[in-house]
Amino acid sequence: MAGRDQGGLIEQIYGPGCMIECISASVAEDRARTLIEASGVARVGPTDAYLAAHADRLLAVYLLAAAILGEDADVILEWARTDADRPWAALQSRPDVVPHGWSGRRDELESGPAAETTSARHMLVTALRSRPVVPADPRR
Repeated sequence: MAGRDQGGLIEQIYGPGCMIECISASVAEDRARTLIEASGVARVGPTDAYLAAHADRLLAVYLLAAAILGEDADVILEWARTDADRPWAALQSRPDVVPHGWSGRRDELESGPAAETTSARHMLVTALRSRPVVPADPRR
């Protein structure tokens, strides 16, 4: 399919159709952590580790939102590229599956300097487009 990033990191580790399992916030958080670790983006230095933690939290939101909306892994890359509002709206639409405190996560993630938020999103895009450089445990 032209224009789509097939075989991104998410599907490399968890396989196609893996998004539905992320309807659990704890699964989304575990997978976000595993994916960021497997990409190796945080292994360069302390600044990268800080931004990777930011990207990890953002990815958990995107994984849960994609599961809520029934989307596949490709949409997450698009959301990271465009700073989409759709994942945040998805979280608001399903308070039954979204943990208390996640509704304020956007404000928390965007409360720092704009350059920091942009850098974390770029890091997330890089991570999602990468091949695993660290062995990942797909059971997480």
